[in-house]
Amino acid sequence: MTPRPAWAPLFALLAAIIFAACGGDEQQQQAPAAPEAQQQEQARPEPAAPQETAEEEPAVSQAEQQAAPAEEDYEEPAEAEEPQISELAAAAGLGEYIVGGERPARLLVPGDWSAAEPLPLGVLLHDYSNDAETANQYFGGLHLQIEVARFALLLPNGQRGSDGETFWDAVPACCEYTDVDSDDVAYLASIVNEARGLIDVNGVYLFGESNGGFMAYRMACEGMIPDLQAVVSVAGSSFETSDQCVNPSPISVLQIHGTADQIIAYDGSEDLVNLANDDPDQDGHPGARELVERWAARASCDLEQPQAVPAFDLDAAVNGNETTGLRFREGCV
Repeated sequence: MTPRPAWAPLFALLAAIIFAACGGDEQQQQAPAAPEAQQQEQARPEPAAPQETAEEEPAVSQAEQQAAPAEEDYEEPAEAEEPQISELAAAAGLGEYIVGGERPARLLVPGDWSAAEPLPLGVLLHDYSNDAETANQYFGGLHLQIEVARFALLLPNGQRGSDGETFWDAVPACCEYTDVDSDDVAYLASIVNEARGLIDVNGVYLFGESNGGFMAYRMACEGMIPDLQAVVSVAGSSFETSDQCVNPSPISVLQIHGTADQIIAYDGSEDLVNLANDDPDQDGHPGARELVERWAARASCDLEQPQAVPAFDLDAAVNGNETTGLRFREGCV
């Protein structure tokens, strides 16, 4: 998957636009005062020990060097790995649960959270070939917003295909494997339900990039999350035809898409090559505007009166206010 620019302030922007799309003007409610701590103490792995550095050897004469046995080739010490989610959660003072059984996913909550406080649940779905940690970094570190915005964050991973790459079994266009037994719809529904057993979930919000965006829309089409409130998709899409979305409910949608995207085309494609198996006979996908209009129609919005969003600077790699927007909100349920 071709990497796309990371937007550090993206989460705050998305939250603001979703809030506007839902038509809410109410002030945020204050969280109830937490009673005595009721949350379980979460075990976190110890921080990785710093790598040892080799001490400098004393100088030896040329004769000693010639007499000494040949040494193995020197290997440079490995570069430090990026912090794992558990380390990031610990550094941010967050609470952490593990759900999903044999296919584990991390559930992060505010460090001072108590069972008396309902929390919106965000589910972050990574793109093809990546994982939850990469997606968290791509969105500017969503875990850093948990304490401020008061929500829980679920970080699942897709399955590995025969080529070793991770994927979500979303729609034919992106990215179904025929040789892997997968049911990601059932898996994601099950870990959301498992999260409900740990926290009082106040609405579910799906965030996805590319293949993860396809998966987010697939979940919205399946209707297996009854309190799904919104989908945020960056460079994702959905089924080729609207009638393939079998059980949708009215939700808020935010589609972010680059017009120069050469993999998931902004205007859609009738013959997208499947990223998983290079099968040119796979279905295509709708363009960004057509996709949003489908969901606007499902919410009974007036498609004849869209509102233009003033241009703004979303992509740090492009100078100026390069991003424009269109909002459908008149008449929406």
